[in-house]
Amino acid sequence: MPVSNNVEKAISGGMKSFSTCAEPVIENRTIDGKSGILGIVNCHGSDMYILQYPLDLNTTDNTMTSAIMILSTYPWDKGTSALAETIHVENA
Repeated sequence: MPVSNNVEKAISGGMKSFSTCAEPVIENRTIDGKSGILGIVNCHGSDMYILQYPLDLNTTDNTMTSAIMILSTYPWDKGTSALAETIHVENA
């Protein structure tokens, strides 16, 4: 199940607040069976990666009260991809 448009809008809106950032590319991703979002945006000539996974997504109204968010400026193939593949998501 894809993550709600609210999550996508939050990432897009946050990245647009930096006037020198390009329009973000948003992709749905799954980690440990949980739906999430990968946002990729170029700011100041460097790519920035934002991974977000809701911990308690309410599918009725597409809201959440907690999430895991990872922000990385390391190149995708030099650390960020490996980090994304090793993250384990669970509720406490």
